[in-house]
Amino acid sequence: MNMKGYYWHSFVGFAHAVFIYYVSVAVFQDTNILTGEGGYSVGVHGLSLTAFTAMFGIVTARIVMWTRWWTSVNFFFYSVMSVGAYVLYIWIAEHMGISAEVSEALVPLHESSIFWLTILLLVGTVVVADAAMEFYRMTYLMNGSDWVRAFMKEKNGHGWNDENEDVHVSEADLARIEEFMGPIHSKHRAEDIAREKYLEDVRTSALAVTQRSRSSS
Repeated sequence: MNMKGYYWHSFVGFAHAVFIYYVSVAVFQDTNILTGEGGYSVGVHGLSLTAFTAMFGIVTARIVMWTRWWTSVNFFFYSVMSVGAYVLYIWIAEHMGISAEVSEALVPLHESSIFWLTILLLVGTVVVADAAMEFYRMTYLMNGSDWVRAFMKEKNGHGWNDENEDVHVSEADLARIEEFMGPIHSKHRAEDIAREKYLEDVRTSALAVTQRSRSSS
């Protein structure tokens, strides 16, 4: 990932955090919604659990969406070691002496339909927006890695990547690859030439300065 991609993902993450916070507050605190049997009010722990659960779901969905190559290891860590570990933690936190308040807020919160609807609203909205942006990027701003993924999907279909399965590449496929990579190669060659010219100018300037220094001394 280059710096441009880093700043873009940082901005998207910040936007997601703002969206999660204000929607969660608007749903629970600002509307004074009561949850669970007995009319338990949502406190700071219930609000934080709602926001963090939504954030966890959004982050996991984005990682899944941006995963380039799927293997059984990816699936295991995204499911058991990620989602499974989070669910286990919030339910056993009290027994581990970490946070009794979190565990006490879970039961009335999870019994409330508004909690699950809020999670669905937050995660669903972000996933749909990310899917739309990804579709636009894959349609109009496809890079080399994207093209290779689409090519492999065309050859192998959806599912796991079998390392033992050979991919048949025809002459027509090679022509398509050359057609797609041609502009990319030309761009990199132009950048290399410009960089070499810049370095040559720097070397020439440094040599001229050195010569003038020797002449004056």
